[in-house]
Amino acid sequence: MASRPGITNSPFSALGNAGDALTTKNATDAVESVTGPLYQPQTVPGQYANTIAEFAPAALLGGGSAGARAAQVLVPAVASETAGQATKGTALEPWARAGAAIAGGIGTAAWQSAKGAKSVLSDNLGGIAEADWNAARALQARGAEQGVNLTLGEALNQVTGGRAQNISRLERVVANSGDDAGQIMNDLYAARPGQVERAARSAFDDLGAAPPNPGALGDDVSAAARAAVDATPEGQALSQAHWRAGPRTSPEQAGRTIQDELQNVFERREGMRAALGDQDYAAARNAPATVPLNEGLREVEGTATALNRREIPIILNQGERDAAKAQWLADNNQSGRFQIVGDRATQFAQVDPTPVIQGIDAAMATAKGAVRDGLAAAKRALMTPDGVLDSSVEGLHGSRVAINDLISQAKRAGANDTARQLEGVVNTLDQALEAVPLYGQARQGFKAASEPLAPFDAARGPGRVIERDQFNKQFTMPPERVPDALSSASDARAFNQVATPAAREAMESRLVTDVLDTMKGRGLDVSAAGIRNAVRKQEDVFAQFPAAKERLLDIAASRDGLAKIEKSLIGGLAKRDMTTQEAVKALFPENPLPGNSQQTFEAVQALSAQKPAVANQLVRTYVEQVFNRTARELTGGPNVNGGARFVTDLVGNSEKAANMRAAIRGLKNGDDILPGFERLMETLEATRWRPTTGSATAFNQEVQRELTGGAGALGKMAEHITTGGLRLPKAIGERWSDWRAGRNTAELARILTDPKATLLFKTLGTTEAGSAKAIVLTARLTALARQAAENGNGKR
Repeated sequence: MASRPGITNSPFSALGNAGDALTTKNATDAVESVTGPLYQPQTVPGQYANTIAEFAPAALLGGGSAGARAAQVLVPAVASETAGQATKGTALEPWARAGAAIAGGIGTAAWQSAKGAKSVLSDNLGGIAEADWNAARALQARGAEQGVNLTLGEALNQVTGGRAQNISRLERVVANSGDDAGQIMNDLYAARPGQVERAARSAFDDLGAAPPNPGALGDDVSAAARAAVDATPEGQALSQAHWRAGPRTSPEQAGRTIQDELQNVFERREGMRAALGDQDYAAARNAPATVPLNEGLREVEGTATALNRREIPIILNQGERDAAKAQWLADNNQSGRFQIVGDRATQFAQVDPTPVIQGIDAAMATAKGAVRDGLAAAKRALMTPDGVLDSSVEGLHGSRVAINDLISQAKRAGANDTARQLEGVVNTLDQALEAVPLYGQARQGFKAASEPLAPFDAARGPGRVIERDQFNKQFTMPPERVPDALSSASDARAFNQVATPAAREAMESRLVTDVLDTMKGRGLDVSAAGIRNAVRKQEDVFAQFPAAKERLLDIAASRDGLAKIEKSLIGGLAKRDMTTQEAVKALFPENPLPGNSQQTFEAVQALSAQKPAVANQLVRTYVEQVFNRTARELTGGPNVNGGARFVTDLVGNSEKAANMRAAIRGLKNGDDILPGFERLMETLEATRWRPTTGSATAFNQEVQRELTGGAGALGKMAEHITTGGLRLPKAIGERWSDWRAGRNTAELARILTDPKATLLFKTLGTTEAGSAKAIVLTARLTALARQAAENGNGKR
C-alpha cells in the first residue's frame, strides 16, 4: 500500500503537544489548524448550551467531585460542538462531532483514572529501546527506497531480533479481522512478491550483466582462473622454467636438424681423412714391385738380353756375373730367397693376391646360392678388365672397395651369411695389401684418420641417421625417426662424440618435449612427480644429455612451488572443461569450511583482475540461481515468503554470509555494490517476521475487546455512550457505532502499514500507557490512518 503524507484536514492531526492535557482548547486548536478561526454565529452560545445539555447525563458515569463530574460533560460537549461548528454542513460534520466528543471524554476519563485509559497500541509497544525504534524507522525507509514495504512489526522484529512479537501478533489479529482491515493487510502482503522480484532483479543488475551464454561461462571462468594462476609468482616461475626448457620440438623438426648437422660433420671429417690418406696411398700405389711371381727364373735373349730389374745389369762374363749377383743379393735380399739362374727373367709384383684367390676358391667349393654368387662376384672384383689377376696396390685397393660395397648390399638385403663370407675375403685381402710396407703405413694412417668417423659406422646411431641411398643420395632414415634412433645410451654417447651444438640442442629439446607431451597425451597432469619419474626411467639417456635433465627438473621444482596455488580455490577453478555449474559450486559450496571467505575473496579478486566481466557474471549467476529457486511461484500462487527464503538460502549462516560478502568484495566494483546488496538482504530478511496463520487465543480476545471498546475505562465509557448514557445526537451515535463495529481494525491496519507513523509509535512506545500523552499520540495515529484511507482509497 502506498504511504501518504500525514493528515492535514482531520481534527486529530494537531491535538496539542504529546505531553499536553486534552482540553477544549486543544480540541478547538486541532480543528482551527485545519479550518482556520472558527465561525462564531450569533446563536453559538445557545448552540453550545444545547450541546452541553445533551451531554449532561454523562455526569452520572463516575464518582469524584462535582467539578470532576462537570468536566465529564463540559469537555466532550464543548469539543463536539466546536468540531461541529467547524464542519457544519459538510460530510465530515458527524464524524468530527463524534470524534471530538469521544476524544474529550477519553481525555477526561484519563484524568480521573489512576491507571489511565489503555490503548491497544500503547499496551504492545513497551520495552523497545529508542535506538531500536530509530533502526526500525531507517529499515522501513530503506525498504521503501528499494520498493519493498515493511510493516511496523517486521521492521521492529528485524532490528530487535524478534523482541517485538506482540506487534506481529497484533498485525495478525488485524489481518484476520476481515473487512477493510484484512483487505489492507492482505493488499500489502499480496504486493510483496512483486516488490521482492523487482528489488532482487535490480540488485542482480548491480552485481553485473547476465552472461550472454550461461553454458559457456564455465569455460570463461576456467580460462580466467588459469590466467590468474599463471600471474602468481609461482606461476611466473613455472613459465620461466618452461621458457628455459625451450620451445616444443617435434620429432621431424629435431630429426631434420640432426641429420643436416651430422652430415656436415661427417663430410668435414671424411674430407680430412681423404686428404691425409691420399698422400699415403699415393706412395703405396708407387711402391716397388718386390714380390716374385715365377720363382726367380729369368730369360736370356742372346748376349744383349737384359734382366727385367734395373738393379742387375747384363754381364756376359761368368765371373763378373757371379760377383754382381752376390753383390745384388747382399744389397737387396738378405734372406737369399731369390735365385737369379736359368734362362728366364724374374717377374715381380707389388702384391701377391694368391692367398685371396685360394681362400675364395676354398669357400666356393661348398658354397651355395647367394653366398656362392657373392664369392664369385668378389673373385671377379680381383681381376683386371682383361681377366688377369690384379697384383698392383692400386688395383687391389679398388677390389677392396668393390667387395665392401658387396658386403653393404648383402647386409641391406638381409644376406648375413654372404656378408660374413665376404668380410673374410676382405680380411685376407687386407693382409695381402699390408705386406707392402708403404701400403701398411698408409693403412695405419688411414685408420688413425678414421677414428673421428667411428661414430658414423653403419652399426651405430649417427651412421644410421646419415646413411644415404646410393642412387639419389637421400637420407634413408625419415627425419621423424631420428630422435628414437639416438635414444639408447650407447647411441647417445656416439651422438655426443660428433654432435654440433645445434644438433645437441635439437636432441635435448626433443627429449624435454617428449616427456611433457607423453604425460599430457595420457591425460596426466604435468606434475613434479611425473617429470621426475620420466627422467628416472631414462636415466642412462639423460646422463648423456644433462642439460635436458636440468631443464626438466627445473620445471619439476617450479611445479612443486605451484602445488599450493593449485590446491587453492582459484586453482580449482582453473581446471579445464569446467561447466558453469561446477564453477558456481566451487566458489559457493553449500557448506563452506570455516574461514573459507578469505579464499573466496582472493579467488574472485584474481578472476576480476583477469576478466572483470566474467567474475561479475559468476557471482550474479549464483545469486540469481538461488533466488529463482527460492522465490518461484507456488502451486497456490505467488510465494509471499520468497524473499526471506532467498536470504536464508543465500546467507543463512555466518559462513555463507561471510562467503557471499567476500565474493562481492572481490569484484572490481565490489566495495560500491556491497552496501546496497546488504541493505536489500536486511530488507528481505525482515519479511520473515510476517505473522503466520493461527493465533494465541487470549491475546486475540484481549485485542478484540479493546479494539471494539469492550474493556477498561475506555470500553466502559464507550458502552455508556452507545447505550444512551450520553445523549449524543443521532448522527454522532451512528458514527461511533460504526467505529465500534470494526472500523478500529481498519484504522489500526493503516497505522501498522504506514512508515510515516513510526515516529509516533516510537514516542507512544516510551509513553506510559493510559496517560494523556499516550491518548493524544493514539489519536494522531488514528488520524494519520484515516487520512491515508481518504487520500488513497476514498472514504470507507
